[in-house]
Amino acid sequence: MTVGLLLTLVGLALLDSVNVSTIWIVVVILLAAKRPAATGWAYAVGAFVTFGTFTLLLYFGLNAAETWLDGLTLWLRRILFTIITVVFIVLGVRRFTVSSPGFRRGSYSWFPKQPRVLSRTG
Repeated sequence: MTVGLLLTLVGLALLDSVNVSTIWIVVVILLAAKRPAATGWAYAVGAFVTFGTFTLLLYFGLNAAETWLDGLTLWLRRILFTIITVVFIVLGVRRFTVSSPGFRRGSYSWFPKQPRVLSRTG
């Protein structure tokens, strides 16, 4: 085993640890390229930089989104409860001001107009 082969295997193992499917791309590059070592290293560095950059962007982007959404959910909750409050106030005012046929203020439809007698005992 030569030092060059060992370094190549270590480089391919490092690249394989980044993404399993990239090992096949590197093998194709090494077989088809005019300068396989330079092309393989350029691909490995490019893959590492790309994955690292997207990982950092995802991490910091989600952190910023969490901060922004935390304030947003508080305001959405406030707006929602304000709308619900206004709707219930309007419904309550309409309930006691609208006069409809058969509607008597102070009496509710679930109360009987006269008490029912279940049995008449003498």
